[in-house]
Amino acid sequence: MVSKWNAVRAEVLLEEEIEAAAHAPESIEELARRKRQRLTEWEQALSIEDVERNANFVPLAGDWRARVARARQRKTGSASGTGEVG
Repeated sequence: MVSKWNAVRAEVLLEEEIEAAAHAPESIEELARRKRQRLTEWEQALSIEDVERNANFVPLAGDWRARVARARQRKTGSASGTGEVG
């Protein structure tokens, strides 16, 4: 009876080890590849209607970093009282 219990317990432990190895994190490269693949699949699944209805999906025109820098300059220029008109 005890030997049967030990055999079953050993089998369960082996199955748990196999399952844990299957769920172990993969390499950084593999995780990045899967993430890129999911993103590509999501982008392809977006329909034109989704993009038109939601402004968050519309690509930004021009360089958004330059727009932010200009907005900051205007903000600091008006706050300092220089009277610059942009």
